[in-house]
Amino acid sequence: MTDKKRSFFDEDVGKSFIEAVQQTFGGYFSEPVNLVAPRLFENSEVVYDIGGLMKFDSHEVEGSMIVAFEKDFLLKVYEHMLGENPGAITSDVEDAVGELTNIVYGVAKAHLVNKGYQFPMSRPQISRDINQFLVQNAKCLELPFRLQIGKDKQLALLLVVNRLKQDRVAG
Repeated sequence: MTDKKRSFFDEDVGKSFIEAVQQTFGGYFSEPVNLVAPRLFENSEVVYDIGGLMKFDSHEVEGSMIVAFEKDFLLKVYEHMLGENPGAITSDVEDAVGELTNIVYGVAKAHLVNKGYQFPMSRPQISRDINQFLVQNAKCLELPFRLQIGKDKQLALLLVVNRLKQDRVAG
C-alpha cells in the first residue's frame, strides 16, 4: 500500500465540489453549469449578495464551504424551484439558500467520504455579508459558475481553509 499526502485543495476535493454544484444547479435548469476562472486567494473580499456557509472541522482541516449567489440568479433559481419570484431576497429565499447549500455540501461530502475524507454534518448559516465568513489569513478557493441564462458569473463555491491540523495521509 502506498501512502499519498494530499493538500485540502487537491484534485479530489476540487472535482467533488465542482461536480456537486454542477449536479445541483444543472438539475434545476437542465443545462450545463460552467466553471469560469477559479482563483486561490488570502485576505481578499468577494462580491456576492448572499451565501450559505457550512463549517467543517475534520481530522485534517478546519474550514468552511460557502455557496454564494448574485441576487438576480438566486431569484431565478427560487422561481424555478417554487414557481414564484418574490422580487427581493426574503426570509423564504434565505431558507432556499440554506437548502441549496445543504444539497451541494451533501453531494460533495458523499463523493469525498468514499475517497477517505471525513466531514461531519453541519447546519448552514446564511448571510448577506459573505465577507464576514472569510477569516483573516485563511486560504480561499473561489470557484465561480455560469449558466447559459446569464452573461456573467451567477454563483460561486468558496472553499475556505482556516487551519490545516495535520498532513492528510491516504492509503
